[in-house]
Amino acid sequence: MLVLPAPVDLDQDPVPALISAYRAVLKARAETHGVSVVDGPSIFRRLRAGNGHFYDQVHPSTAGHALLGEALAEALRAREDLK
Repeated sequence: MLVLPAPVDLDQDPVPALISAYRAVLKARAETHGVSVVDGPSIFRRLRAGNGHFYDQVHPSTAGHALLGEALAEALRAREDLK
């Protein structure tokens, strides 16, 4: 399950409650079904992504998608059932 990041994740302020609630549901569904979670907001913060990693307030840019692609590949490699 990919939890997509947004530029709001780069701010010091907490993300809006609606976004937090949506992400919590995604993570809960993933856990219920034994699906790995790739937490895009955490990855972008850890890698110090900036506004250049987004085209607008929702869509990651090519550079942003590259970061997410690497994180997804890492999650797939880490899956024990895929080895």
